[in-house]
Amino acid sequence: MRSRASHRIMVAAIALLATPLALGLSLVIPAGMSPATAISTEDEPGAPADEPGAPADEPAADQEQEPNPDAADEAADEAADEADEAADEAADETDEAADEAADETDQAADEAADETDAAADESADEAEVPESTQPEVEAPDTSAGSVVLTVRGSIGTPAGDVGIVVDGSGAAPGAQYSLWVFSQPQLLTSGAADAAGSFAASAQLPSSLTPGDHTVVLETTGSDGQALKSATGITIGGDGTLQGVVQGVDASQLVVPKLSDNPKAPKYAPVAPLDNPAAVAATAIAGLTVATVIGVAGGSSQGGNSGGGGSNGGGSEGGGIDAEVRRRKGLRGQEKGAGSEENQSFVPNGPARGDNSRLYRTPGLGLVDRLSFASIVVMSSKSPLAARCFGDAAPLRAMFGSISLVVPIAGVILGLVAGFSVDGIAQPAAVGLMIALIAIGILDAFAGLLAALMFSMVVVFSGGIIDAASVRTLAGVALLIVGPGVIGGSFRDIRRATVQGSVELWERLTDLIVVPLLGAWVTFNIAGALPGLGGSAFPIADEAGLLAVVVLVGLVLKILVEDAAARWFPERLESITPRERDEAPSGQRIVSALLRAGTFAFISAAFVGNVWQLWVASLLFLIPALCEIIADKFPNSARLWQVLPEGVPLVGVMLIVGWVASALLVGALGESPEYAQTMFVILAVPGFLLALLGLIGREPDEGDTRWYQRTRMTSPYRIGGVLVLLATSYLALNA
Repeated sequence: MRSRASHRIMVAAIALLATPLALGLSLVIPAGMSPATAISTEDEPGAPADEPGAPADEPAADQEQEPNPDAADEAADEAADEADEAADEAADETDEAADEAADETDQAADEAADETDAAADESADEAEVPESTQPEVEAPDTSAGSVVLTVRGSIGTPAGDVGIVVDGSGAAPGAQYSLWVFSQPQLLTSGAADAAGSFAASAQLPSSLTPGDHTVVLETTGSDGQALKSATGITIGGDGTLQGVVQGVDASQLVVPKLSDNPKAPKYAPVAPLDNPAAVAATAIAGLTVATVIGVAGGSSQGGNSGGGGSNGGGSEGGGIDAEVRRRKGLRGQEKGAGSEENQSFVPNGPARGDNSRLYRTPGLGLVDRLSFASIVVMSSKSPLAARCFGDAAPLRAMFGSISLVVPIAGVILGLVAGFSVDGIAQPAAVGLMIALIAIGILDAFAGLLAALMFSMVVVFSGGIIDAASVRTLAGVALLIVGPGVIGGSFRDIRRATVQGSVELWERLTDLIVVPLLGAWVTFNIAGALPGLGGSAFPIADEAGLLAVVVLVGLVLKILVEDAAARWFPERLESITPRERDEAPSGQRIVSALLRAGTFAFISAAFVGNVWQLWVASLLFLIPALCEIIADKFPNSARLWQVLPEGVPLVGVMLIVGWVASALLVGALGESPEYAQTMFVILAVPGFLLALLGLIGREPDEGDTRWYQRTRMTSPYRIGGVLVLLATSYLALNA
């Protein structure tokens, strides 16, 4: 019994001692360590467990002193149960602590692994991408190329002073790039990438940009064969200044024009005239008006008289000279040849100060005089237009003698410079050069003709004639250089005698207003038509207004020079200008008529295409020219001549017809290509009818003049002339 009781007492004591010990150890077990390991470590602190164990010894002592088996058994059982519960709780808490420690360890290990992987990836990226190409800021993907467009200009900068700088890479080697500004595409610059696919360029915005939003777009071919495009938005204010810039706008909907790969093709946006039928119709009105006025003038005076002195030329009324003697003298000099003493020097008969100037002692004066006179005589039977050009600078030659040769020499030099400035491409030169060429053409049509010829020769020998548009462009440039002076003189005869009396003064004042205005209007339309003529958006069209002002001023000066020559150099002017010109033979006139009709068709085809309307209009243009050859077979009606319009009234009639026809056709056909094509036919009809009527109403009765120029009509003529000029100017500006 004793041994059994002792055994129970010992178990109870052990249980009591184990409970606080287990609780204490559960608080100090390291994370991840098993309970068994902790308990087996005897060196861990255990002192606190001894204090609760002390009371357990006292009952044991009492039991030892007063033995009670039943009570001892019950106490032992209770102690054992409590010990078991305590052990279970301690084990549960230990397991939970171990699980939490394991979870925290796993999470820390996962985070460390993620950080290690990220560091490894960054190291790998740095090893693959050189440090010099690491982007510091967000940039386009350079694997397919990149383009950076920089707008140089602050808010408030005039559009024409805003620069666009391009820096690109990733293009195909040698690929063409082009920089445009929309909405109406205007080419700013173009070029080709280098062998590495890089390119750089700069350009200025056009000063003519309209107010509103625009897009600057650069397009080229990337190294992957795909289009490489970049776009920047800009805003132009109502005052024509820069108001805003937006980088990286969407340009996917903009169709960038394709430039020709031919190095001699103009690097401008292609132009299809019929895409804008209204503009073609306006060109037709202006062009056929000019053709009709010149045709009527040519039919009545065989090309006008600016080149040959005309019925009023030379100043024979106020210069104190014998005109018949002057003409015989000139012709006799031709017969005697270059060695004639009579043509080696000029000896005046009258008192005019210019005629008695020592300026005519300059070397080569006689040679210049003979060449001037002979060229007009010879060319009058070959080409009336060429004769006009040769005689156009007679006032300059009369005033400056051989020194006047400076002007044609300058024309040759400027023509060559202009040709080389465009690299032999068939396109107008820069506006500054074109202004200089036009000014020379106004002063001396022959010098302008030489300039146009030199320009064309440079283009031809440089391989710049690549298609029909190239030929048309050269024709348009030549017309822009030579046309203003020659065409302006076709409206009115600007070579007059010395002004005497109020009537002649009024006519000269009218010359100073009408001829420059009409010449400026013609120039404006020629410059505006050059893009359609050459099929490229030449920027010269944007400067049409400036060119018109230059021509206006130039023609005013030309008329003043004509007047000065007639006033102060009458004998000199008469000596180098034949009054009467030989008429070209019939064969020559037929060839000339065919050439003019062919040129008309060739030029007009650029605007309306090869359609039936073109050929009908060309035929209407040709028939009167052929009938003019046999004009003397038709009867003459002086009354009809009195009512046929000419000059400014004829311009007004043609513009009115154009306005009415345009309004009717737009209502019937809309602004379609057919509308523009039909306008050519309709506008050719008035010129056709007037030219035919002019064959019958060729001239007035002897000694008569136009009804509105008679003495009793002086006041109505002047008042009516002003009103007609104002009305015609309004129509011309709004055509």
